[in-house]
Amino acid sequence: MESTYCTQYPELMKYVNLCDYSLADIVLIAIGTILWLVAYGVIIRNSLKYKFVEMPVVAASANIAWEFAWGFLLVTNLGKAFVWGLQAWFLFDVFIFIQVLRYGHKQWKSGFFTKHFRLLVILATLVWVPVFYYMCKDGHDQPMGTTSAYFITVPMAVLYLSSFIDGPNARYYSLTVAWAKGLGNAFMTVFTLLHYQQLNEIKIMALAVFVFDLIYFIKVWQYRRRQGPAIAAA
Repeated sequence: MESTYCTQYPELMKYVNLCDYSLADIVLIAIGTILWLVAYGVIIRNSLKYKFVEMPVVAASANIAWEFAWGFLLVTNLGKAFVWGLQAWFLFDVFIFIQVLRYGHKQWKSGFFTKHFRLLVILATLVWVPVFYYMCKDGHDQPMGTTSAYFITVPMAVLYLSSFIDGPNARYYSLTVAWAKGLGNAFMTVFTLLHYQQLNEIKIMALAVFVFDLIYFIKVWQYRRRQGPAIAAA
């Protein structure tokens, strides 16, 4: 089926690569991308409303660096439509990153990182961009940045859970974000298990993200049930 698309619709392949990926692959990635855009939108809305950003600061730094690298410096082999999707992710993440610099210190109670986090976050971001760039150029990543993406997604899943449980602002963590990012990652996990059957390290990371996302969603859902309608973030 893929080879038929590839030979019969060469112009379409510039926008959606059905030569190297199956139609199921493309659908799974597209749904995951859209669900993450939903999560980004809610994170931005809540950060403006509550002056608190729930995306973990460390993850936000690596996240915007990856999206800049793959949206503008590198070219995914998924096709132009997904290049535009990555650039849309980046634009959403610019707003999130600005809010992180404004309110990210609220994720901790006190300490060195709280006092100096803006400088540290900016420096970390500047380091991550060339790391992701050269991971691809040196042949340590897939043509769509899968390995480097999971280097972010695994710690992000862990940090979301730990910052929600141990942080001082649990009421600002959104149930909508919990299910949107969880489902977004789940669709990517299914794609990963189907497409990268020989790459065990990617499959392990994908399954780890799924487990942590599921635990995180359950914890947020339980918290909201206990707190009732007085809870802040939706």
